Amino acid sequence: QARVRQSHNLVLLLTPNVLLRPWVLVELVTAMENNVRVVPVEIKKPGKVFSFPDEEFYAKLREGQILDTVCTTLLKEEGLSLADIERAVRAVFKKIAVPYSPHRPESIRKAEVKALLKQVRLRPPTNGPSSGACPDFAVKKPSIAPLTGDRKGDRRGIPEQDSW
Repeated sequence: QARVRQSHNLVLLLTPNVLLRPWVLVELVTAMENNVRVVPVEIKKPGKVFSFPDEEFYAKLREGQILDTVCTTLLKEEGLSLADIERAVRAVFKKIAVPYSPHRPESIRKAEVKALLKQVRLRPPTNGPSSGACPDFAVKKPSIAPLTGDRKGDRRGIPEQDSW
């Protein structure tokens, strides 16, 4: 979570079941607790539709019917409750998701990435080692931590920044 705390932005790639992945949930709460901007990005792929959480989802989450025991155990080990998860997820979805279509023509992908970049911001510098301040604040390009559910990240279909 140190990298999340030091990031200016966290991009949440909205793919099926992303909200069932424990490390995604841990990183969402970490981002929210450290004022890291979370930018939801809806991945538009045929046959891979993200279901936005509704009140039924939140009720089932609170009742322990959404996450499996491995996931809830990991969350408890990280000091998180289901209420923490619900607050973080609700906060994320107060924002409109930016679309990204990896299978569309390059011109559309570029336009979608430009729209995404309009959503990211640099955080103002803060003082103190525990403040989450990013040591490279003076860098002109905002830092983005992709959040895909796997620990490596997945940038397939997103052009390298130098080619925008």
